[in-house]
Amino acid sequence: MIRSKGSLTVEAAFIMPLVIAAVLFVMYVGFFLHDRTILAGLASETAFWGEHAWQAGEQVDESTMDSAYKAFAGNKMFLTKNVIFYGEIHNNKVEVRLTADSSCGWPFPFLTVALDDKTTVFSECPAWQPEKIIRETRRIMDIKEDLTE
Repeated sequence: MIRSKGSLTVEAAFIMPLVIAAVLFVMYVGFFLHDRTILAGLASETAFWGEHAWQAGEQVDESTMDSAYKAFAGNKMFLTKNVIFYGEIHNNKVEVRLTADSSCGWPFPFLTVALDDKTTVFSECPAWQPEKIIRETRRIMDIKEDLTE
């Protein structure tokens, strides 16, 4: 097969855009997965912080947990923006839900559909106070001892 002069350049002109697109695609998917992992970690960390603060007797509500989340988050995410925070303590549980807009935009607008435009991460941490149970048990035992005397 006789190769004409410049055929390699023409072939590379067809292949290089595909290679570059594949590299960008892998990068964007990596950024998306990175942001999703960071969101999951932030939700868990905020729920854990809320449980420990509540257990220590601090006043913990949605605004204090939101402040803690923002302090933990910093600038750790690449593509994710507009994170909506929801957190509360009820039924001896700290619940944290983070919903984020993780649209990819240019150069891969189809990834917005393929990778789900809204990312929601949920985390909960049981918030119980064992020292209160122990104190109550000791108080009942003391009352029992006083009654038996």
